[in-house]
Amino acid sequence: MTGAPGSVVTSVGGMQSTGQPAGAQLGQHQLAYQHIHQQQQQQLQQQLQAFWANQYQEIEKVTDFKNHSLPLARIKKIMKADEDVRMISAEAPVIFARA
Repeated sequence: MTGAPGSVVTSVGGMQSTGQPAGAQLGQHQLAYQHIHQQQQQQLQQQLQAFWANQYQEIEKVTDFKNHSLPLARIKKIMKADEDVRMISAEAPVIFARA
């Protein structure tokens, strides 16, 4: 079976309906996927950097370490659960609560 130049042979499977070999079209799809993946990675990296920049700014603004949302007694109890811990300074649970 002979066809005109540039015609599409669908029964053989070596050509796609676009007139490009199957391997070339697959390569284009892989490149497009890689490009999209790189863009998503860059966006995620930018979001992560923005998040940590905001966290650092918030930390620098804090001047009152006594007000926190976690109960110090519970933090101290968790710290004392370790066999190696003998005494806990007053500042340690406050720092742990902030962390």
